[in-house]
Amino acid sequence: MEHIRLIRPTIEYKAQIEAYRQAFLDCGDSLSGTSGLREYEKAEDWIKHVMLGEQRLYVPLDKVPSIQFISVTKDSHQLVGMINIRYELNEYLMKYGGHIGYSIHPEYRNQGYAKEQLKLGLVECKKSKLSQILVTCNKSNLASAKTIVSQGGILENEIPEEGTKEVIQRYWIPIME
Repeated sequence: MEHIRLIRPTIEYKAQIEAYRQAFLDCGDSLSGTSGLREYEKAEDWIKHVMLGEQRLYVPLDKVPSIQFISVTKDSHQLVGMINIRYELNEYLMKYGGHIGYSIHPEYRNQGYAKEQLKLGLVECKKSKLSQILVTCNKSNLASAKTIVSQGGILENEIPEEGTKEVIQRYWIPIME
């Protein structure tokens, strides 16, 4: 496994962002932590969307501002994952979504990238004044639960997600100074 770094999405990664989206659509998987990438066929439109999404002025009332990162390998610059950080929570995020959403490209799963990506995301969170970070996952997603626990996640509870058959696990990760 190559080590990764978090960077802001740029047009330089246009083809990889579009391929990332397509890989998730092809396998029918959720595009967690991608700021609605599913809705954008063109990477440049999505990049504009995520940049505007950082500013309260451009965020719909039912959403919160967030910062979007892509995770790329340090040597080969391959896009392996995405992580979205929200420094505040609305009612929905407090129940189901948390401060961090993330995903790993299907081809790069089970190689340690999720753990490294979440660790780097927590480093970004340390820049805020938050003392703990809420991270959630579906109870059926054992790999994600294992990743969250590996970064200090403490299970608070499990709640059924309204309108679905999913059970959401809610983990808190203390932010150390």
